[in-house]
Parts: sequence; C-alpha cells; structure tokens
Amino acid sequence: MCSKMNNGRPPKPRNAIAGDNLRQALLALGKHWRKNTADPNHVLNWDRWLSYGLPHSPNTIDAHIRLGIPEDRLGDYAKCLQLPAGTLTDPTADMRQALRREWSEPSQAAAPLNFGYGAEFQKKYLGYNSEDYTQALFDLLNGVYLVQYVTPTMDIILQCSFFVYAAEKHFLRAKGLFIIFGFDNITTANIFRWHNNLHAIFHCHNMMELGHYLIVDPLRHHLVSRRTPFWLRGQGVTDNGQANNAPTVFTFRMEKLARPDGLSLEDFFRCECEALRARPAIAPDDAAYAATRQRIEAVDDY
Repeated sequence: MCSKMNNGRPPKPRNAIAGDNLRQALLALGKHWRKNTADPNHVLNWDRWLSYGLPHSPNTIDAHIRLGIPEDRLGDYAKCLQLPAGTLTDPTADMRQALRREWSEPSQAAAPLNFGYGAEFQKKYLGYNSEDYTQALFDLLNGVYLVQYVTPTMDIILQCSFFVYAAEKHFLRAKGLFIIFGFDNITTANIFRWHNNLHAIFHCHNMMELGHYLIVDPLRHHLVSRRTPFWLRGQGVTDNGQANNAPTVFTFRMEKLARPDGLSLEDFFRCECEALRARPAIAPDDAAYAATRQRIEAVDDY
C-alpha cells in the first residue's frame, strides 16, 4: 500500500548519523532532553542550547535524535557542542573523545571582572558569560537605543542615547549620553549576565556617578527576544553627584532604534546624541508625557 502523500511542505533532509552523535554527546555531557524540563541538567536549562536557538520542544529534540538532525540545523548543533560540523556527521567519531578535546575549563584569569569573591564566583561568571553566549547576546543587543527613565525625585522623564557597540570575550561594551542641568553626561557601561538577568556597571566620565542596573536577559526569554521593535525595561541605582550623597533610584525603558540607510551605527549614535541635546527630557505638560510614563512604569509582560 502506498504511503499517504504529504500535501504540505516537503520534509527537510535529515542526517541520521548526526542525530545519533548528538545523543552520545548529550549523554557524555550529562544532559537529557526528555519530558522532565525542570531538571537542572535538561537541555532547556542549558545556556548554550538556548543561545543557539535550538528546539524548545522535547518532542522535536527527540525526533532530531531518533530520525536525524535537519541539515539546516547542523551548524547550530555543532556550535552548541563546540564541535566541527564534520565531527557531528562522522560515523566513526568518538564523541566522548571529541568533547574532551574541545571542552576545557576556561582560565579564571580570563574573567574581565574580579569582585574578590573567589574562584567559585569567577568560575560561575565565566559559565554565565561564555564567548559564544556573549556573542549571541551582542548579536541581539547591538544597536542604538533611546532610554527613557524616571526617578522619585523628579517629575520629568529623562532621556538618554545609548549604544551597545562591542563584544569582548565575556562582556559587552556600551556608551551613552544623558543631560542633567544643561550639562552633557557621557557614560560607559560593561554589561554581563548573572543568573537570569543582565547587569550593567556604568560610570559617568565626570567621575561623580557610578551606578548599576539590571534588565532581564532576553536570551532566557523567547518572547522578549522577539519583540519588534526590540525593547527592555529595568531598574537601576546610582550616585546623584550632589552634596547630600543620597543615591538615585530609577526605572527605565530602552528601545532599539531603526538605523537609517547609509549611516553606520557610530554615526547614527552621534545623530541621536544631537537630537537628545535638543530634547533631553519630557516635561509633565508635554502631550507625550502621560503615555511615555505609563510605558516606562508598566508591569513587564514576559
């Protein structure tokens, strides 16, 4: 009897050898892919798996292992495992040996930030901020943003032009401009992951303000990473640079701006800084004030 014709899209070519090698690799790494997704060793709780956009459904993962990996996903699986794609598709490959060669403990001296918390903290930091994860995060965050923020001490909505511009091995670099009391405040930030959040430590070049803010890690939240336009909401605290030394707490919303054709991101950032100087804040009597403030202070939806 003839098999039923599939009237939908033709099935994607699969590589059965890669599926079996994936199974062996995951077992060698102590990972599993079945229904118990709450287990810390489940692949859906593995940062590398998420950062390469690999399947979120245990049924899909199981199909890729049993029936073969679709050829258009071989590269993503290989990168996740830190293996050449040719190793993943090699019927003679010893996966345990291949993983032993490729997976090695990163040097703790490679961590860019040392808070003095000891070797375990540095090891955890490097686990959260692997080179691959940092690059995947940069691919998503790279761009120019309008940041709008409110504080308990001011009625106005302050604005900042912000540029996530570079990925180092284990953190991202960003810079920004905001204006207070008519003066430019240039700021530099280092962004890194800890647990499910992104942390940023930033300082102003006037050397009067050092701050810290948190935002959700969009690579850990599928709906957040798919927002169009892309935006994030967070909380922060900083010195206020004033005589009373009281810290300033702020709530902010940052939205990535569409770059005009023909402009580099650096030039676009400069243009946005000029626009910011013309409108550094939104006053309560501005027609856009109420809606803007509501967007900043709304409960997040992830």
